Amino acid sequence: MPICLYVKRLITTGYKKLDVRLWKLSRSGSKEQVDIKEARSRLRTLRVERNILSQVLLMIYESKELSEKEKEALLEKYKKELKEIDSNIESYSAVVELEELNEMKEQLMSLLQNKISEIDRRINELRSKVTPVEQKVTPPAEALKAEEQRTENDEQGIEELYRQVNEILKKLENIEE
Repeated sequence: MPICLYVKRLITTGYKKLDVRLWKLSRSGSKEQVDIKEARSRLRTLRVERNILSQVLLMIYESKELSEKEKEALLEKYKKELKEIDSNIESYSAVVELEELNEMKEQLMSLLQNKISEIDRRINELRSKVTPVEQKVTPPAEALKAEEQRTENDEQGIEELYRQVNEILKKLENIEE
């Protein structure tokens, strides 16, 4: 019974997920879906069958009771069966491996989403605790203008004081004369 592999792409929750299904083709040509548990079980069985056939081939090679012609006939028969089993193992292995990788991807995506959600929650929590510190920052141009104005005011104040002192000195000189 030949085994075919169909891969159907589904898009779920923002990332691509491979939906892998193994189908058996019956003699009538209808397809029957094989679930992953059945595929794993069949894969184990096929591996045991391959080991048994390998042992049979070894026994045929080592047999001293069979003629070369008989050995060749039996070897050909069992090698053909071994090739078919290897082909089936390859098909089932691909399905099982794809399913396992798909499960690991989903677990990793879930873990990553949980971590991101946890980090976002913690950020929001900390933002609500921290109040922004308001600092009155004056632009450099305005600060320079304010400094110049203070300097001008100081100079005018000094000049005014100097003028007043001079007036008082003049008055004192007039009084002394």
